[in-house]
Amino acid sequence: MSKNLPSSALSWLNASLVSLLLITAICPAHASTKCSKGDAKALVATSMAYITQQSAVAPDNIKIVSLKCASSYGSAIAHPIKPVTDDAVIYLHKVNNQWEVMSMGTSFDEEFLAKIPKELQH
Repeated sequence: MSKNLPSSALSWLNASLVSLLLITAICPAHASTKCSKGDAKALVATSMAYITQQSAVAPDNIKIVSLKCASSYGSAIAHPIKPVTDDAVIYLHKVNNQWEVMSMGTSFDEEFLAKIPKELQH
């Protein structure tokens, strides 16, 4: 295939590929935030237990979506099935192999967000 491309096109493709690889390597937004199956299950269970105890919204009206994990931190979105409230972000931290809710809400101050890996921030 490279025999049919002019050298300027090959140079452009090589430069583009190198740029893409560098951006992917250094940009936290491209870091993998996929949770393991076990962590995803635990994030949902911990989030739902927290909502049951701490929220005025009925837990049967909440769906936990957008699960993300990085290091010992996780995040999720509590999405109301019936639109009685806005989505809420839930930040969690894994301590001694147990997920704990750090906070849940629609807005967080900079001091709190400084504790959360950037790739998890909503």
